Amino acid sequence: MLVRMGCKKWTRGTQLGLRIYTDTINRLATILNYPSNDNVWSSLTDFIKALKYGKTICPYSRDLLLISQGKQGIMCTMTIAQHGRTTQGYITAPHNTWLYRYIYSHIGRDYELEYVQSYKSDLLVIPRHGDTIQPELKNDLKRINKQVSQYCVTNRLFMPPNRLEIGLYYESKEKEYLESQGLVVSHRYTYLNSKETSLFSRVISCDIDVLDVSKRFLKFV
Repeated sequence: MLVRMGCKKWTRGTQLGLRIYTDTINRLATILNYPSNDNVWSSLTDFIKALKYGKTICPYSRDLLLISQGKQGIMCTMTIAQHGRTTQGYITAPHNTWLYRYIYSHIGRDYELEYVQSYKSDLLVIPRHGDTIQPELKNDLKRINKQVSQYCVTNRLFMPPNRLEIGLYYESKEKEYLESQGLVVSHRYTYLNSKETSLFSRVISCDIDVLDVSKRFLKFV
């Protein structure tokens, strides 16, 4: 999901970070159906609903990995707190990191960032150039599409539906990584031709068996 955040400073300029606006928080509520770090709130929507009663409540927070092309990931905490009868969110940038320098050089500017949710922690993608992540995402998708096409031709597979191309791309990368470790890997593309109802009905495309050099089974992915 593309969300708007702003590069801001607070605490008399001693802290820098990303400000999360109320409209962005309301959008995030549609996908953050996961508990807060302290398990007080079952979801972001649960937190927002509690604001209506006018009582002082504790924030909703999530662990967040921030990444940008060519940069090492940074673990941060996203905090969404009570601000009167509405919400206010922020992500504080750790000192002496590329994120801190990024925000310092873009103070006062808003950016469109890519937010990806998961159960335990979430992912935020910072654009390397420009004010939106969209051009980078489009370039990545073109590159992935090309590599998946080559992979399917080489392995005589049908091209997957567009929404599964990224999945197949990372499956092929996992296969390459396992083989680089000296393991024997069998990768079956199950989505189109699986006879296993439990796999086919759940639209699972990944099916990798991993064997050691003696062909003994180790694990499956």
